Amino acid sequence: MRRSLCAIMMLMALTGCDMSDSQDRAFLFGAFIADQPTKTDITRFNDGFKTQLDVVLVFIGWGTMLDTSTITDVNAENATLMITLEPWDPETKTGIDLERLQAHGYDDYLQRLADQLDSVTGTVYMRFAHEMNGDWYPWSISRISSETYANAYRYVHAFFTQAGVRDLQWVFTVNWENVPPENSFIAAYPGDEFVDFIGVD
Repeated sequence: MRRSLCAIMMLMALTGCDMSDSQDRAFLFGAFIADQPTKTDITRFNDGFKTQLDVVLVFIGWGTMLDTSTITDVNAENATLMITLEPWDPETKTGIDLERLQAHGYDDYLQRLADQLDSVTGTVYMRFAHEMNGDWYPWSISRISSETYANAYRYVHAFFTQAGVRDLQWVFTVNWENVPPENSFIAAYPGDEFVDFIGVD
């Protein structure tokens, strides 16, 4: 969940973890700080935590594009974008038709998003359909099956690859526990060739 990121960051600050110089750290420091984070938001966060954000997380619903000013401001602050692409209508929270996805029914949108991503300077981290092992999203594997999920993930990955998006790193992000227990993320794993990092919420 989004709030877990803030909890992790606060824990790091309270335990005295040195976050002042990204060059000396053995990890990247990232956060979700606003739906459309601005330069002011990032500066305020950095000053408050006495750190330099390496990664700024944003969420976009299906059919929507990244805010261009967010891209500009994140780049200006020498941070990297991490995008959570949620395959649902952001207003109604209704999941997209994953069979239509694989039948090329959303290719126009994916191409527009691919073009925008390719315009971003530097690396972009992509989290597609996160927390599939929970039971709260339409793409939960308890609702759509692990095979359907993995195929959808592979399709989106393949589309962006074939579209020539540069410097896109894929983050397979699971919830910290399976909800319910039999809703295991392991069966939904799309394969090493489609994943650059594993994330845990």
